[in-house]
Amino acid sequence: MTDGNLYFPQYRPGSAKVVAPGSFALAGMAGGLAGMSRSGVPVPVTLGLLVMLVIAFALLVVAFKRSATITGPDHIVVQNAFGTKRTAWAEIQAIEVQSNPAALLETNKPREYVVVYDSSGRVVQLPHVDAKSVPALHDEVRTLRGLWEQLRGADWTPMPEVAAKVDRSRRRTDRVSAWLVGFVAAMGALVVTMVVLLALVVAGAMDGLSGPAAAILSPKLFIVVPVVVFVVTVTVSLARRRRRSDPRG
Repeated sequence: MTDGNLYFPQYRPGSAKVVAPGSFALAGMAGGLAGMSRSGVPVPVTLGLLVMLVIAFALLVVAFKRSATITGPDHIVVQNAFGTKRTAWAEIQAIEVQSNPAALLETNKPREYVVVYDSSGRVVQLPHVDAKSVPALHDEVRTLRGLWEQLRGADWTPMPEVAAKVDRSRRRTDRVSAWLVGFVAAMGALVVTMVVLLALVVAGAMDGLSGPAAAILSPKLFIVVPVVVFVVTVTVSLARRRRRSDPRG
């Protein structure tokens, strides 16, 4: 959407995001209901459950397809299954990229998503403005911030209490994400250390070792290597995340 020289992006879901996984789930549940019917469950009960599943799936699709983030000359509109919320540009205090620690354990989750803070300090997540839906997320956020800075009005002023909340949230999210990345890296380092030491034992390279070599290639490596990897990874990850979450970059 455009208005003069301004471009107002809209973010909506792709149909494959819900239809394909939901169709597989629906087919699986239908198969389960067929098995229940064969095992003696009355046919009316099975058909009733099937109809309920179809209705639930249809409602899920409608709710998901309705969700969107829509920008316009006066506000950002957030649509979801529960209603529509409009936040005027002048009411926005910050547009932030937040890390999602759950993405380290669940590959279907976006690594990062975008929220806005309004003048009351309330946080509103923007549907479909995330690392899975928007490939160049940080570039897109810079575009949104530029739009906000143009349209928020000359009398807009930052609110110190909201800025402090944004800073606390940013630091907490970065810290938790860095710890999780460090933990995964440390576990990987532990596995590699075990494999290397086992290979050396099997090859006989550990026989007759003495002095510094024996001290280095000892079971202490199982503790030292993961700890070092954890500390280095957390430090680097924190520095990178804080640099990327800087509103100026």
